Amino acid sequence: MTCIIDQIQNAAKDICWATKDTKAVGFICQDDVGVARDITGSTFRLTVNTEANPDPGTQLFTIVGVIISAPAGTVGFAPLSTDTDVALGTYYYDVEETDAGGAVDTLIKGKCLILKGISP
Repeated sequence: MTCIIDQIQNAAKDICWATKDTKAVGFICQDDVGVARDITGSTFRLTVNTEANPDPGTQLFTIVGVIISAPAGTVGFAPLSTDTDVALGTYYYDVEETDAGGAVDTLIKGKCLILKGISP
């Protein structure tokens, strides 16, 4: 079964953080007809890189996902302030799921924008 994943309350696939932001972004895992699917036993990671199609081991940072509600298929990723304290610009991310059986699936790929915050 194909898995589609969409950001909660965001039709775009882009993630946008200001430097040193730590607010989590959330995703809903869905089946191929758009119904939320149970993610009990799965683990998730979001990896950010400078390249859209990078060589292995060149990531800027990786965030381990926290399951918000397994039956509802929701998972969140909260960066550390050091994660988003990088040069301003456009980066690239993907989210991988490792299911209870150990199978790994890349669920979504998109852009991660790091902007300059206004507050000191």
